[in-house]
Amino acid sequence: MADAATTAQPEAEEDDRPPLPHWNWRTFPVYFALSLGGFVGGYAGYLTGYVHGNSGDALPSTIMFGVLALLLGFGVARLGVRGLMGWGVIRPTPRRPRK
Repeated sequence: MADAATTAQPEAEEDDRPPLPHWNWRTFPVYFALSLGGFVGGYAGYLTGYVHGNSGDALPSTIMFGVLALLLGFGVARLGVRGLMGWGVIRPTPRRPRK
């Protein structure tokens, strides 16, 4: 009886959807989403602890916010530079020839 149940399974149908593209995880959008999500999540967690009255050592929170602020700052700076280049305010410097 068990053999009949395993052989009665329907065959796999062909999928008409196109294959998913290869995603490069080491890109700026992934980095920026990670740093922004980490900053917002860390801030929300800090506020939740503050509202509930859990006052303790502030050093871990300060270190966390410092690291996340640096990561987010690098992302915002890159967005700003790319925006200024798009508007034509600044131009990229040409690369120096290698010696």
